[in-house]
Amino acid sequence: MTGDAARRRSAQQGTGTRRMIVARRCPTTPVGVLERSEQVYRFAYLETVLRIDGFRPLVGFPDVQRRYQRENLFHLFAQRAMSPRRPDYLRYVAELGLTPEEHEPWELLARSHGTREVDRLQLLPVPEVIGGTVVHPFLVHGTRNAPGSPEERERTIRGLTVGERLQLVAEPNNEANPAAVLVTTEDGAVLGWVPDLLLRDLHRVTVRADVETRVLRANGPDAPAHLRVLAELAASGLGDFEFFRGSEWRTVPESLGQ
Repeated sequence: MTGDAARRRSAQQGTGTRRMIVARRCPTTPVGVLERSEQVYRFAYLETVLRIDGFRPLVGFPDVQRRYQRENLFHLFAQRAMSPRRPDYLRYVAELGLTPEEHEPWELLARSHGTREVDRLQLLPVPEVIGGTVVHPFLVHGTRNAPGSPEERERTIRGLTVGERLQLVAEPNNEANPAAVLVTTEDGAVLGWVPDLLLRDLHRVTVRADVETRVLRANGPDAPAHLRVLAELAASGLGDFEFFRGSEWRTVPESLGQ
């Protein structure tokens, strides 16, 4: 492994507690935080759910004021990581840009975002800033809705190469979300969008540092639509910046002093 590759791997893995934001899609609504620390898993609802009229708790987590904890990954999330018994399992791991050594459930969820066709739940790993540097893989969203014909979109994705530089382009005229950021090739072909949950912090990061975005993997048309393009953003010189920190990301147990 080269020195640069080792640096990027270290930045991706981090140390200590790892977190994922749990959200409902359409529209994207964060509802909780899933944590993993020394093989202990925790889940707690965000304080913001207390202000959602008619909020319905997630299956298996009926008490919004409780911090749930167990040694094994909670069933609601574990079922979103493909079983190794599936005949297409190794292909799926490869589509996520992982190696057979990295295919434990947490890593699968972090790369796949845990999305399924049967519900609207989504998970997004919290990028870790280590030594002022962040290296974070993410799935490009909305590849099916990118401008152009299906044939044009397919040619663009098929033409991508690993390591190719991509551009992040603000889209303030986006009616659905004025904070939206497009992911394009260097010649301007639109691939899709940065995940909504990342947008607020991404805009803050770009004020502090230059963000570099590259292709990690481009999958063929047989892959699920949401797995077509895996990208990576990297930035350094961020100091003590932390993603998903602030009052809007405080959990209910925290607000209750638990």
